[in-house]
Amino acid sequence: LLRVGWSVDFSHSQLGEDEFSYGFDGRGLKVENGKFEEFGESFGENDVIGCFADFEGAELVELSFSKNGQELGAAFRVPKEALGPRALLPHVLCKGCAVELNFGQRPEPLAPVPEGFVFIHEIPAPERVRTPTGPKTTEECEVLLMPPLPGSGKTQWAQKHSQENRDKRYNILGTERVLHQLRTRAPPPEELDAKSPPLLTQQAAQCPPKLVQIAPRAPPNFILDQVPPPHPGKRRETGRETPAEIRGNSPPKIPQKSLFPPRPDIPGEPNPPENQPRNLGSPPQKSRITSPPPPEKSGITIHPP
Repeated sequence: LLRVGWSVDFSHSQLGEDEFSYGFDGRGLKVENGKFEEFGESFGENDVIGCFADFEGAELVELSFSKNGQELGAAFRVPKEALGPRALLPHVLCKGCAVELNFGQRPEPLAPVPEGFVFIHEIPAPERVRTPTGPKTTEECEVLLMPPLPGSGKTQWAQKHSQENRDKRYNILGTERVLHQLRTRAPPPEELDAKSPPLLTQQAAQCPPKLVQIAPRAPPNFILDQVPPPHPGKRRETGRETPAEIRGNSPPKIPQKSLFPPRPDIPGEPNPPENQPRNLGSPPQKSRITSPPPPEKSGITIHPP
């Protein structure tokens, strides 16, 4: 997967899937705010894609692309009034591949550039827009730990808190965020991903612990939104099947131990192994059958007539 294009500050990492995010997909598609349309042609390994932004228009900012020096035309026209003071930033989304970027630091461009355009590296510093920076040291970082209660709305709270405090640039670490990154949107629903949803969920649940280990390498703020996985052998009280039932196999049967030792003198009872001492328990109590005691004599004597 490879998308190149432009977005504004605070945009999601999934290029083209939210507002003011414009991408050119390698499958020959253009995407804006989650809407895909055919554009240009597909590209892949060893291709050079050029991204151009024309601000000279009176009312519109024109975003165009090229492939190996061949112009593909304008893909997006963004009203300046809607864009407002937001600055467009170069944005690349890639999965399973490596890219090389040239902002003008190379002595020669990788492909011909249309006339009238300059590299970002050549724009004077006073004309550039500096995006807000995050914390510089770990002492300035904020780490919010969500309670491990599934179904309590903690993920929605974390997303809302991150949107309301964009200046802090929270990075949410959780299964839902990783799952959103794994599922790449595309026009046909069946092409979202070739993997089944249960497999994606299983893979996404394994990522947050690794992300927690990587997080201290950089000083941004974090929201840890993760629920510990249930015990593999414990049946959940929500009525869901156990892993063995999901696979179609019956749960393993655990032999129940008898509360009383075997009785070899009773037919049908198993005998203990020869190398194991017999445990017959306490000797049986002998029962006696006794006649009822004679009735007590009362003070009244009845004589026959």
